Amino acid sequence: MTTAELSQIVVVSGTLSSPSKTTELGRVIAESVREYRPGSVRVIEVAELTAEIGQSLILGETTPGLREALDAVESADVLVAVSPVFKGSYSGLFKHFFDLVEPYALTNKPTILGATGGSARHSLVVDYELRPLFNYFNAHVAPVAIFATGEDFRAGEIINQALLQRIDRAAAGYALRQPAEIAA
Repeated sequence: MTTAELSQIVVVSGTLSSPSKTTELGRVIAESVREYRPGSVRVIEVAELTAEIGQSLILGETTPGLREALDAVESADVLVAVSPVFKGSYSGLFKHFFDLVEPYALTNKPTILGATGGSARHSLVVDYELRPLFNYFNAHVAPVAIFATGEDFRAGEIINQALLQRIDRAAAGYALRQPAEIAA
């Protein structure tokens, strides 16, 4: 595989914390995808763009740093979108970031969704909050959703083997699909 054929895997983490279990979940998903689709991984933490997102929403102009992050998402070969659960949904800053993505830029883009929450009671956030957002963008969302709680982590790393297997199923069953298969 040549450098030109390597995939660009972009993780967008909607967390406001650092270090973050949500960002770690996104990284693990991206690394699992990379096992099947070699390439580079770029992690975008929306908390680092807070002022730029706010400025863009108020003034209608994007800063160069924010534009570069949006371009990375729009041109990614595979998108991994993860957010912590806030009051039964994704974070507001995560939504504000995606409000700035061009409406058709994610059409047929392979996308894997994940979320972290305080208990398994929040696990449906992926299907009832995140999935509709990415359906709006016409993204090609993986059927396997990823959800993790604090119990799935130890010292910032995922320790739950069932969760790791689910991540691998999402990556293996989805990342190997070629763009022509996704568009069909």
